[in-house]
Amino acid sequence: MPSTTPHRVHNIPDITSIVFKCLNVETSLNHALVCKAWLEPALDEMWWYINQPWRYSAAGILPCAWTRFDYYARRIRCLLYQDDGSSELEADIDVSVLVEIARARPKLILLPHLQHLAWYSIHFGYATLFMHSELSNLEISIEADLMDEHAFKEAGTFLYEYLLRSLRRLEELGLPRYWITTSVLATVAALPCLEAIRSDIYGHCKGDIKDVEIIDDFSPQEGSFPVFNILIFDISFTCATKLFQNATFPARLTRLWINAIDFVVPSTLHNFLQLCAAGYPALIALGFDLFPNDPDSFIPSGEITLETLKPLLSRPTIEEFHLIHSELCFTDSDLEEIAQRWPYLTELHLAPDPYIDSPPRLTLSALVSLATHCPGLYHIGLYLDPAAPSPYSDPLSLPSISIPSLPNIHCIDFGTSPISKEVSKPVALFLSRLCSTSCLIRGSKQLSLDLCIESGPRTSWHIDDERWSRIVDYRKLWMAVENDLPFLVASRAAESKRGTALRRKLNTFKVRKQKISSFKR
Repeated sequence: MPSTTPHRVHNIPDITSIVFKCLNVETSLNHALVCKAWLEPALDEMWWYINQPWRYSAAGILPCAWTRFDYYARRIRCLLYQDDGSSELEADIDVSVLVEIARARPKLILLPHLQHLAWYSIHFGYATLFMHSELSNLEISIEADLMDEHAFKEAGTFLYEYLLRSLRRLEELGLPRYWITTSVLATVAALPCLEAIRSDIYGHCKGDIKDVEIIDDFSPQEGSFPVFNILIFDISFTCATKLFQNATFPARLTRLWINAIDFVVPSTLHNFLQLCAAGYPALIALGFDLFPNDPDSFIPSGEITLETLKPLLSRPTIEEFHLIHSELCFTDSDLEEIAQRWPYLTELHLAPDPYIDSPPRLTLSALVSLATHCPGLYHIGLYLDPAAPSPYSDPLSLPSISIPSLPNIHCIDFGTSPISKEVSKPVALFLSRLCSTSCLIRGSKQLSLDLCIESGPRTSWHIDDERWSRIVDYRKLWMAVENDLPFLVASRAAESKRGTALRRKLNTFKVRKQKISSFKR
């Protein structure tokens, strides 16, 4: 008769905790009912992340409920509160409940082990109910349109004059667009554990753009930002250059994303990249969104070429590079040089959705260059012409050409790259040599329903009906390529396996023939 005694490995808390982290909430609930030994780790996992909390009325909180509340509150590590301030979307916690919690709470710290707080609500003041000095990750998103201007500015002032100074263990900070101002930087500069500041550059919540136009006044003191390494924010490139020229700004930065609020000419970007290459040796990931903040007043600022990026090409440790600009001018030979200089690339994104409707200069050869020199690529975004003459545009010659594969590739974004029905099948055949069955093929992913293209947080820029029609057709054809790709990759893998088996059998026959010939002699 089999023993019902659990294996002694189940008595090791760390192993049990690891097992339960791999389960979903429903499964954890079932395991919590098995035995007392599994109750605690199951509840810890179930209450670790709360994204749709309580839906109580103000009268639903009784004094006796706080004891039961504490039993679960100590398990919560991450809390998301989202409320758009309208009646159309019900808040996770009614505001009257927050008022009642603030009035009747028996102690100041309600969630003693909370590590990550995401607060997406205009009721910013109530976020302090769930904060404490050990909080390590704070995300704030406030819709300015739902608040009056005075209240919105007061929320920002309260954030950097009081709140951030008390969160001494803060490691990551996420703020709305245009909220990373001189005052915020001066406040967080002294936080000893802060590693990352992220502006919600692709969100709709934003402050006043004028607040980040004077960020060049910031002068950090010696010893500021002791462990800081990630910065994502909105700024003008003139201010960015002055900021990064400051010797006391953290040279240990590893990831930098700049969302430009002004027009950037190639020479300005070139000078900034020179500054980054010389003064920030730890940088491995850079992103620049240089799309015009006001597309209606767009003025061509010149083409960005390989010469513009030359200062950064001297850094072979670059792993991620994103560049969004209205006028990129890169050729196949340029992409090959980039791939040779950055062999550790995992992400390369070069504006696959250009603002200006111009013919692509890249061909399928660019993908082969990247696959040859950067085998670790995970994401690629290019604007290219798959029908342009290249050694890989003829499907009949593909079997005789050696094409390296990208074993780690997850997504190739072709944006608004032109493609015809006649070319879609050969392109899918070519990509089957390059990609795996799980690779995603994207085309014009930023299409919206009101006949415009949205580029991240920027204002929608309208296009004429003719170009819109072409982009819709391109997107459908790229989707067809994505649908054909798994079958072609699987067929090629099966054919390769069959060829390997035939070669093995042929070698066996050759060995037997040699043995028979030697036996006859």
